[in-house]
Order: sequence, then structure tokens, then C-alpha cells
Amino acid sequence: MEKYKWSYCLTDVQYNRLIRIINKIPGLSAYLDINDNPSLIDIVRAFRNYTDSEGITTTGMRVNSEVLIKWYDLYQKEYAETHKSNNSYSSFRLDRILTWNPRPQWSSNMKVEEIDYLDHFIPKVPGLSNFLYGEKDKSNLYDLVVYFQMRLNATGVNEPEINFLLETIKERFYRIMDDHQDAIHYVNHSHQINDSELISQFQEQAEKEFYKVNLEKNICSNFTNRYINCSNPYIAGEIFLRFFRANKIDIALIFVQKAFTYIFSAPNIYWHNKEAVFGSVNIVYTLIEALGYEGVVKLKESYSNVSKSLLETAYLLLSRTIYWYDKETYKDETYDDLKRPISIQHKLRAYRLRAYLTETFGEFFFPKTNEVERNMMTLADMLSAHEVAYANKIVGRESIFRQDAIKLFHTKGLFKTCSPEQAAEKGFMLSDHASQTIHSQYKSGSYCLTENDISNVIKFLRIYFRNKIIEAEKFNIPISYLKKDNYSPSFKKEKDKIRQYLQSNGIVCLYHFTESDKIDSIIKYGGLLSYKRCLDEGIVMPVREDMALSRDIDAKFGLEDYVRLSFCSHLPKIDERKSEGANLVMLRICIDVALFDETMFTDIEATHNGLKYGNSFEDLKRVNLASTQKEFCEPSDPDFLQRQAEILVRGLIPLKYIINISNPEPIK
Repeated sequence: MEKYKWSYCLTDVQYNRLIRIINKIPGLSAYLDINDNPSLIDIVRAFRNYTDSEGITTTGMRVNSEVLIKWYDLYQKEYAETHKSNNSYSSFRLDRILTWNPRPQWSSNMKVEEIDYLDHFIPKVPGLSNFLYGEKDKSNLYDLVVYFQMRLNATGVNEPEINFLLETIKERFYRIMDDHQDAIHYVNHSHQINDSELISQFQEQAEKEFYKVNLEKNICSNFTNRYINCSNPYIAGEIFLRFFRANKIDIALIFVQKAFTYIFSAPNIYWHNKEAVFGSVNIVYTLIEALGYEGVVKLKESYSNVSKSLLETAYLLLSRTIYWYDKETYKDETYDDLKRPISIQHKLRAYRLRAYLTETFGEFFFPKTNEVERNMMTLADMLSAHEVAYANKIVGRESIFRQDAIKLFHTKGLFKTCSPEQAAEKGFMLSDHASQTIHSQYKSGSYCLTENDISNVIKFLRIYFRNKIIEAEKFNIPISYLKKDNYSPSFKKEKDKIRQYLQSNGIVCLYHFTESDKIDSIIKYGGLLSYKRCLDEGIVMPVREDMALSRDIDAKFGLEDYVRLSFCSHLPKIDERKSEGANLVMLRICIDVALFDETMFTDIEATHNGLKYGNSFEDLKRVNLASTQKEFCEPSDPDFLQRQAEILVRGLIPLKYIINISNPEPIK
């Protein structure tokens, strides 16, 4: 297919990147087909004027068009500068990469002088220039040279001088990319630790011996001891997270201490291992979230260097996840709950977590930014999360991400000085700069922790969490770091009245239906998660058209962080899903979840525009419980909508409240 006129200044990788952005803007691709001229910026601005006049411009369209203009303007400037300073290379020469048009993808982030340096070595290897010219679409020169070496060896060529040149090229490319300002994007497969067999073995054993076990009652001694000395951050993170949520703090921190020796080291030997990066995020971020603002302040007062390392490394690791770019990640931009990190859902999650980190703790590790700039960074990540999720059909047009972003834009006063698009654009640039700065400091060893530092922080964490347990027992309140997911819930003041009222009306349990193949995932993640919490955990479910609408309605009413339960065991949606071929099971839920402080009651089905809801006893009494107990209702029945009244439990319903989790009831 012939490229557009405006692509004259672009490499293949740059062109493909812009095309991906163009495809996110409804109608723009068709507009470009009939309005082709050498300036993409002029075309995009004309298109936006047209959509503005028709009243069809959305926030997503504005954000993506600004991003598109930004990148094209940058590429134009790079092209002009290159051609200005390299007139001697204006004519194509196979032995001069600087004259190739378009340039090879692996040179897209390299300076002219860096490419020129490689030009001194590549032509000296017979056949290498020709080989590389035929592989211009590949992003990693190191991998290409390795493949070329293998071909040479297969033909019996093994000359020391050629091998020396090839090793020099590989090492130089690695050093160039590792020292580049965009090195946080670069993945070097040759520097990966080969841990795939270890991780596969762990996952297989964990599925059988660990994920399905109630750790409050069984600490899986044999399994835990098997991995107690394992250095891999992914494995350490998986084990830590489950023990932490089961409130087995001492065991959880054993795995933290081991992982910290690698996370806070320079160089980080796991920097190019995507599962390890993901596991490191789980450990560091979970601890920061559990400490909260109060705990981080106390840590800063006791060990300021440790708190700085913890916060800035968390930001860096989340950025590494967001920017992760390799052939495995991008060969198929889809999501899969079973796919190992890093994939689309993990990038989406990282945007969410980085936004929270910046909003809550940014003042501690962005001293040169003001509050307005940090709010812009938060906004940019929220909108990025929405764009990624919407593009992959994970959320609807009015997702909770977008709603949160717009809310922040207004509550933080950003609207006084700029548009959401302008704020997000500046936020993107600030976040990129912050990530690169932190990465440079990380590589230099600024965040390294000594054995004594690590021992001190582990001791601090152990004491802090134990004190929170003592505080909860003394004042009969939830354990703060376990409250979020109802592992340690707070209850309504009227809980006794509510329990008696439900029981007197024949409500002995609540109901939730789901696909049978989701049971293992429910067990692994500790219970039934809200849709928002699924996204935060990197669990993504495909969105059918009706589900997208439902989630947009949930976002409108602020209900995306709630698990839906019903008072009756058979709802119209069950028949709809079964007609689609879904293999459904029914879970029975203990009525105690109705007593949680944040649990809400709806008088009708929660996606209906006319619903009334609230979390008080009076809101429960508004529910027509008699209609919910009917075995069947025709749509014409006055009780049809009331029969579908719901109980909305915030965040997560832990396994201990799911009565039949070990034996779900098939729905026939």
C-alpha cells in the first residue's frame, strides 16, 4: 500500500506509530485518504475543526490528535536536522546507514553520531550491510547481529577478526541504548536471565499447592520452604502478595527481604526480565499502598534514604511496565488473563497505579514540580489508562478512568488555566522526563540499599503492621492495610437490625453467577473482585456491547468498584448468557457481606436509569424483598424490575464469605 505524502520524513517505525494513533481517532483515517498533502499537522487541525463544528469531538479524539501532532512535529524536526547536517550522505549508499531512507527501526532512538559510529564497523563485515538492509523493520540490532553470527557459523565461517567486529557492534549498540535517554523503553534479550523454566515450574506447582489454599488456615509449609531462598522477584512477589493479604506478615516479609537485594541494586540483573519487573512492582507498590501516607511519612522520618528509594523505584518500575517494548509484547496487542506479564492488561494496571502514586506521594519524590504539574501527570496517566482500555474494548466510552480524570481536572482547578488535552499533554512530557531522570539515578546506584538498610526497613515494616493489628484489636476497628479488600471489613452501625431484617424475610444467603472457568481465578485472587478491582489486579475480561453500556452506566453512578449480588437465584440475564453458550455456575454468598459499612442496596437492577440506592438500613427497606423471592416474573409483571434488586459490595468479597466456593452449583 502506498504511503501518504506527509510520510516523507518518517521511518517505518515512526510511520507505524502514527498510524496506530490515527486508527484510535474515529473518521480520521478516511479523512486522510481524501485529504492527502505534505503536512499532517494541517490535515489533523482541519479535521478537528470539522468535528468541532459538527459537535462530534470527544475528549479521547482531542487527546489523541494532540499526541499525533506532537509526535509528527518532533519527527519533522529530527528529519530536517539530520538532512541539514549530513548532506554528504544525501545519496543512498548500502555501506552508510545514514543514507538509508527510511532508516532502520533499530536506529530510530539513536543520534546521528551514534549511527555514524556503527557505520565504521558494519561495512567491514562482509554481507552484514546487505543483511541489515533487508531487516530494516527490526528494532533490536543486537538480536540481528546474533542471528547473522549464527548464519555465518552454520556455513563454517569463524574468523577471529569478523567475530571481533560483530562483538564490538553488539556491545556498542547495547551501551548506546542502555545510556540513551529513552533506555527505559529498551529490552535487551541477551541480558535476560533465563528463568522461563523456573517460572513455568512455579506456576504449575502454585496452581496445585498454593493458589487454591486458604492461607489463613494453612501456610503451605512444603511449598513455601521450596521457594524460601528463591531470588526471582516474580516468584517472591506472587508468594508475598498472598501471604500479606492473609495477614501472615512475618512470612510475607521473608520474601520481601530476599527480593529487595535485587530490586535495590545497580545494575538490576532482572531489568530485562518482564515477569521479574512485574513481580517487583507487586512487592514495592503493595507495601507503599499498605503503609499509606501516614506510614510513608514515618518511614521518611526514620530512614529518609530508604523512603526515597522505595517511592522513586516504584515509579520507575511502573514506568518500565508502561513503556515495555519487545517483540513478545507487541506481536499481538490483545489481553489474556493467562498470559504472563507484561501484556496489555499489565500496562493498563501500571497507568492506574502510577497515577495513584503521583497523586498521593508525588510531593515526596518530585520536589522540582509544583502541585499543578503533579496533577497534570496524574491526569495524563488516568486518560492514558482510558485510551488503552477503550482501544482494546476493555471499557466503554465513559469509563471510570475517564470519569476519574475529568473529576480530577475540575476538583484540582486545572480547568482554570488549560483544557484537559493541554493538561494531559504537559503531563505526558513531565512523566516521561521524570521516568528518565529516575532511571538515570537508578542505574548510577542512587537507590541501592545495603544489607543493613534492608534489615532496617524490614524491621520497620514488621513493627508498623503489628502495631496496626494491635490498634485494630484495641479499638475494634478494621486493620487499616487489609480494609481495602474487606479482608478486615468495617460494619454498619445497624448491622444487627439488617441481619435480623433479612433473616425474617427469608433471606438466608445472597447469589452471584459467573462462568465456571472463572472459579480458579476467583480462588487465586482471594475472592470475587469488582470490575475496577479486576483492572487494578491486571485481570481483564472482554467487553460485549451490552456490557460496555452497563459499565458506562456504572461509571456514571460511580458503581464500577462494586461486586453485584442478587436476592434471588435466577435472573433474566442468566437466560441471556446461557443462550449465548455460557457455562454458568451459582455462588452462594454469606449475608454478612450486606453488613459491610460500604455495601449498598438498590431497589431495582443497578444498570436501570431509574434506580435508587444507598448503604443505610432505610435503603434496604426500600427493596421489595417479597418480589425478589418470586421464582419467575414476566417482563410485564409490576415486580419484574424490583425482583432484580441488588446488593453492591465494594471492592472484593473474600473467599471466606463464599459459602460454596469449593462446590459451585451448575446452572441448568
